[in-house]
Amino acid sequence: MSRKITTTIISDPLEWNQLVTSFSHYSALQGWGFGEVRRVSGWTPHRLKLERDGVPFAAAQVLRRKQTGLSFLYCPRGPAMNSFADLEDVGAALKAWAGVGDVSIKIEPPIPLHSDGTGGNIPESHGVWKNSSTIQPEHTILLDLTKPEDEFFKNMHEMARRNTRTSLKLGVTAQPEDDFESFWALFSETNRRSSLLQRQKNYYEAVFKECNKFGGEAVIITARHEGVPLASGLIIGLGHDLNYLYGGSTRLERKEGEKDPKASNGFYWGMIRHGMTKGYKYLDLFGIPKTISEDKHSFGVYEFKERLGGQKVFFPAYEQSLSPISSLMNTAFRIRKNYMNYKARGTTKDVL
Repeated sequence: MSRKITTTIISDPLEWNQLVTSFSHYSALQGWGFGEVRRVSGWTPHRLKLERDGVPFAAAQVLRRKQTGLSFLYCPRGPAMNSFADLEDVGAALKAWAGVGDVSIKIEPPIPLHSDGTGGNIPESHGVWKNSSTIQPEHTILLDLTKPEDEFFKNMHEMARRNTRTSLKLGVTAQPEDDFESFWALFSETNRRSSLLQRQKNYYEAVFKECNKFGGEAVIITARHEGVPLASGLIIGLGHDLNYLYGGSTRLERKEGEKDPKASNGFYWGMIRHGMTKGYKYLDLFGIPKTISEDKHSFGVYEFKERLGGQKVFFPAYEQSLSPISSLMNTAFRIRKNYMNYKARGTTKDVL
């Protein structure tokens, strides 16, 4: 018996966010606000309700970016859905909706798969969808925010637990605030120090503004010691999903005998407590290396995140070709990405 699959464009922000959060698996990156953020960097968002025999089975915020008359479609950490079993119908619906100039579509299903830290065990395909490189971090750590605070502390690595308690004892505060400039200064300093790529300031301002609407949340958490901002991060949430997208810290010289306030630990604990207080189910720390190795540029950041006691998972990307030239376009994207990495850090390898 054939099934009728239909696609409907949703133009109401509240209706869209409610649809996204009605599914078992979704991400704040599928929220209305994040789609508006991506307009800043040249993408056009399309919010699509996918129905099977009149019943919604997925919600796909598809971003379209045109280049030289052709366009690339991308669904960041989406579509919102209940099961991988729906990917076949998602593929059929999006292919039918796509335009003449669309050459391929990339999706990143928000269903976490267990990672063993080796980078293996990623499914090569799901029907028409073939495994592809991700745009959002593929491997990450999820922290369970439904646990009581004392249990959360017990699950931490001993060093993380000790340093977090030290930060609290020394009076580090980490609260939600509207001080974008302090966040921006710390974030920019960290990127310069680590030779990391960084967008224009207006992009991050858009994240802070647009993701804080229509039931979504964007908040800055800043860790301060004696009033001085030492670590800060920008997080966004929707429904039960909370994501730590951007952050930074400073390296201040201490006077002889002065104790390290462990501001970064204080920042993470402030972010975790905020998520618990607001009723989020988990916090996505958004990015660890695909393979764990001490020679990785980002190993120190991974080690810090891993000590918080979360679960290593991955969110693989899948792509469907809509045109014979899609492989050429992917090659062009890969060359550009390698160039940007080399320009920033002198290597074509990704940070993660």
